Amino acid sequence: MRNLEIERQQDLARQLLREETEQKAKEEEIKNKEKELKSIEAARLLKIKQDQERETELILEKERLKKLEIEEERARQEKFEEEERIKQEELRIKEWERKFDEEQKIREEALIKNFYEEKTDDKKNIDLNKTDNELNKNEISYEGSDVDENSK
Repeated sequence: MRNLEIERQQDLARQLLREETEQKAKEEEIKNKEKELKSIEAARLLKIKQDQERETELILEKERLKKLEIEEERARQEKFEEEERIKQEELRIKEWERKFDEEQKIREEALIKNFYEEKTDDKKNIDLNKTDNELNKNEISYEGSDVDENSK
């Protein structure tokens, strides 16, 4: 009976040892699964983080491009306004030159008119200012030419 008791205790010890071994194997398997799950979770979190960083970079790039477009549009608008200002200034200058030329032409025409009027007035004045002596000479020469024609 003692043998039986020893054998039973040995069976129990072996069974206990087997159960402990199985328990350790199960614990090891659970630890491995936990490590694997942690690794998968870490990879998933890393991917999420990378996706968020990529999305943030895209947003920043879009904002940068938008600012660049706004700046380019502002520069185009300024250039257009400057060109328009130059065109308007050129038109004002041309109009001023046209008016100046018209006024100058009017002045020149007035000067020419005055010049010819003065010349005509001078001739009249010269005729009126001739002395009686000159008039007599003119008359004598006229009469003399008349006599020459009659003698012919």
